[in-house]
Formats: sequence, structure tokens, C-alpha cells
Amino acid sequence: VEVSLQQLQLARAQLTAYLQRFRNRLKGKNRVYVTQVVRLLDSIASFLSTLDIKKGSEGTVQATELLKGKGVDQINLYKLMHYLQESKLARKVEGYVSLEQQKQQNINAAGAGKEVTVPVLTHITNLFMVLTNPAREGRLFYTVGADKAETKVKYMLLDPSEHFREIVEEARAVILAGGTMSPMSDYLTRLFPYLDNNRITTLSCGHVIPTTNLFVSPIISSHNNTDFNFTFPSRNSPSTITASGESILQLLPSIPNGCVAFFPSYSYMDQVITSWQKSPSPSQPSLWTRMQKQKTLFKESQATGTEDVLTSYTSAVNMTQNGAFLLAVLNGRLSEGINFSDHLGRCVMVVGLPYANPNTAEQKAKIAYIEEKAVASGQVAATAAKEFADNNCMRSVNQAIGRAVRHKGDWSAILLFDARYAQKRIQEKLPGWIRASLGDGMGAGRKFKDVEVGLKAFYASKKAEET
Repeated sequence: VEVSLQQLQLARAQLTAYLQRFRNRLKGKNRVYVTQVVRLLDSIASFLSTLDIKKGSEGTVQATELLKGKGVDQINLYKLMHYLQESKLARKVEGYVSLEQQKQQNINAAGAGKEVTVPVLTHITNLFMVLTNPAREGRLFYTVGADKAETKVKYMLLDPSEHFREIVEEARAVILAGGTMSPMSDYLTRLFPYLDNNRITTLSCGHVIPTTNLFVSPIISSHNNTDFNFTFPSRNSPSTITASGESILQLLPSIPNGCVAFFPSYSYMDQVITSWQKSPSPSQPSLWTRMQKQKTLFKESQATGTEDVLTSYTSAVNMTQNGAFLLAVLNGRLSEGINFSDHLGRCVMVVGLPYANPNTAEQKAKIAYIEEKAVASGQVAATAAKEFADNNCMRSVNQAIGRAVRHKGDWSAILLFDARYAQKRIQEKLPGWIRASLGDGMGAGRKFKDVEVGLKAFYASKKAEET
């Protein structure tokens, strides 16, 4: 749950308008509860608006700090939440505001009207709900925005196990099903820590495609033997960024139709593209320009939607002889829920591993919680924290690379740019159907030239099958 200062102020304005309109119709008890909601909104908004910290700062906050407003200490949150659920106040307020704005639109001569207000009170009610959760189950954070109105408070659930306990205890069987759930160890330790492992069965099905329809290889170094180490301290190295671009450029002519490359973050992708767009000298074209001669280039934007870039990319893949190359972000909009089947994804590249920044307030809270639970159960704290970080990282990778192969006749190549992908610890967290295509000689120590030769042979075999 994440709520901004702007949303709090908007919700207060909506609620105030509703209260003024129906004050005489509301019973005394109802007016009291509505007034309490206003006080809660004011209290949280007051905390966010008085944060005197530099832009971009973040930190943890206790629920008591959000509830210091006038008269808030006299509010019974449990009773108030019960009232909000039973009365459906948020829905009534948002319905009234929407109706009033629709009337205003009808009055306007051109019919343009004002933009209909986004219903925010229902969203904010979810924040009120989590304030009643036990402190051990989650943490509250604040983030100071570039604009004061963008300053936010966010709740992160750390212990989801209690929310599943009632279901587990009452049901005869509970089934968790999903398309990309690997690695699965977290589901045992975080959702069902109170169950014996012998009560839990996991089933992972293979893919419908044969292993010959998938070419998978880690790429541990470049064509000129520069090691690919995309860890936080090393990935900003100009030589690493240049080597990755030159290696991709060398592979692009072999890749038919569409190719998608995923990066760990928007900021890093933009940094890489900026570097590739620089010319080494006035007489030499940049890497970006040379790539454009191989394929039409597109990139995912954090600021805009995905529909336009996806439509343009699809058109370029289908209408041009050389196809297109799309640069996107792991955990971004294009890595989840969008299929790059057939011609759209004849190759999927992943540059680096998307480990979460360990220095953020949220990540520190997660790791501290994981380590605390590990020590309580007799495990080594550092080992548990590392396992958690690996699982989160590889789940994002698996989500992205699974976008390429979507039906039994589909085929694609998966190239993993980072020496760590050659480690057994990391490879074991790939889905079984992808590991099956690694095969002998495609794991640790494979040279770039061998990958290039193998990739060309793979595409040649698929072209022969289609003719």
C-alpha cells in the first residue's frame, strides 16, 4: 500500500464536500466516524508535509508517528475500520464526487469539462487497515518526492504467513499455482513456516517445447575476453559497458526477426544507451549507430506507456528485413504479462542480475526480518539473507526470459550476460525446462566464440526446418 500527500489532500477535499452536502442527513454516529476519517487524513498528511529532509530521502516510520494528530489518540481504529467496511463510505463519497463532476461536464459548453477525479479514498482506506496490523508483520516507510505533493508513505508486509494460516487450517487442501514461481523455497519458509515440510508437495511441469527449440547459454566474457561482471561496484565500468555493446553488436546479424534485451533497472539501461551513443572519435560511428544498421532500435520508457513502443517494435519486426532490437527492464512493464512469441522474440538477452539495492530502507528492513527469523529457527542469518536475495533476483529473470517461448512450435535463444550465470548456485534457480537446454558445454567456461558459433548453428537448423 502506497499513498502520496497529494492523494491524502484529494481524499480530504472529497470527504469534506460529501460531509457538507449530507451533514443534515447523517446520523450523529455517522458524522462522528466521518470526522474521525478526516482527522486520520490530516494526521498522516501533517507528518508527510512537515518532513524536513532532502529530496529523494527515505526511511522507516512508526505507526504512532503517523497518528499524532489532534484527537487521533481517541480513535478506535478497529471500530472505525468496521464502520468503513459496513457503511461502504469510500464508495459513497467517490460516487457522489463523480456524479457532481459529471454534472459540471454537462454544463460546460464544449463538453470538455474537468478531468474526473481518481477515486482515492478506497485506496487510502487500505492504508488505514494495515495500521491495525501487528508491528512485527510489516514496516512503514516514507519517501520524499521531488515535489512535496509526491512525498509518500508506504506499507510493506514482511510476514504474510499469518494471513494464510486461517485458510490453511480450515481448508482440506490449498493449491498455489502460477506460471513463473521458481525458485520456490521462499513459499515454504515465508508462507508456511508453521507446517512440516512433509505436508507440502511441489510440482514443476516441463515446457511443451522440445529442448532442441531452445538455445541457452551464459556469456561470461566478451569477444575480446573482457569479463562480464555486472555487480553494483563493477557494472559502471566503461570497458564493461563498451564490451557488452560490442558483443551484442557482433551477435545481432545472426539473430532473425526480433530480439529483446533486459537490463536490471531503467537508470542503468539509460546509462548504457548513453554510453553506446557516444562516438569514440569524430571519424568513427557510435555503437548505437552501428546497431541501428543491423536492426531498428527501440527502448522501454519509464515515463510513458508500453503500447506505442510495443506496436512500433512489432511493426518493425514484421515489416523490415532485419527485424528490430528492443531494450527493456527487468520488473518493468514489458517483462511481465507481455508475450514475445514467435518472430517477436527469437532471442532474449539478460544483461546482469537484478539484485535489489541493499542500501534502501525497504531492503534493509526485509533483510533484517529474514535474518531475525533465520536465527530464531537455528539457521545462519547471512545464508538465509543471501538465499532470499538470490530467489527474488532470479524470479525476475525467470519472469522475463519466459516471455519468449509461448507455444509448442515456438523457438528462441536465451543469452545471459554475466559470469555469475555460469555458477551452479544461480543456474539451479532457473526453471527446469530452461536448465534442460543448457546441456553439456553450455555452462561455465564457454567462450564467446563458441556461443556465437552455437547460436548461428541453432538459427540455421530452425531456418532449415521452416523451409
